[in-house]
Amino acid sequence: MREIKFRAYEFDAKHMHYFTLWDLFLHKSILPALEASSEIMLSTGLKDMNGVEIYEGDILNWMNFIHLVQDFLPLRPESLNIKSIGYFDAEGKFQSQVCYPDTSRWIKLTAAIKVIGNKYENPEFLKKVK
Repeated sequence: MREIKFRAYEFDAKHMHYFTLWDLFLHKSILPALEASSEIMLSTGLKDMNGVEIYEGDILNWMNFIHLVQDFLPLRPESLNIKSIGYFDAEGKFQSQVCYPDTSRWIKLTAAIKVIGNKYENPEFLKKVK
């Protein structure tokens, strides 16, 4: 059984906090504070090609296409919702594109996926997307 992990981006401090379900159990008082000033994101339990854990809100590079991990239902990992948000052109510049429907079927190919940031610490990827 895998450990249930979370992270929360604290908007005021501009800092990401990582914690587990066990941490919440031991320190029940931290949850209201996190909920009030941050967004809580769940780990998918998957890792990218470099062993980096993939969370909701992560921005992934897969075959020079950029994808955003959204809404993960832990009881059904195949339901991971991933939206295509752009690509790198021949000069290495990011180009935005229209978001596609759910592309979660390829997420198990993590040997070719690389986490390149997240939607809070790397908003430049999302600013260009309409």
